[in-house]
Amino acid sequence: MAKVENTIQPPQIAIEHAGNQVRVIIAANIEQISREAEDGRVTLLYQYDKYQILTMPRDNLAADVEANLQAWIDLAKAIEAQPRPMTDRERIVALEIENAALIEELLQLRGI
Repeated sequence: MAKVENTIQPPQIAIEHAGNQVRVIIAANIEQISREAEDGRVTLLYQYDKYQILTMPRDNLAADVEANLQAWIDLAKAIEAQPRPMTDRERIVALEIENAALIEELLQLRGI
């Protein structure tokens, strides 16, 4: 979930094509806020929680999301809560650190 601010009021549900999948975008807890700039101008903004889920396209997807909105939000939260896999670079750095620690431990055991 991302907390988003925009000058345009978002639709509660949007579906975008993403290759052979679709991205379901849900805007929840939409609030209209105003923010005053240093020059005194007031800007009207919309602040909301933005959830995104990649899924396979199907008939009546928008209607399904609308009818089961909380379940889709819960699914998006569960997906976001899963740990992000390490990138190859992160994996290499972690292994280099572990290798250095093991070499140091080996040297201490040998008394060097």
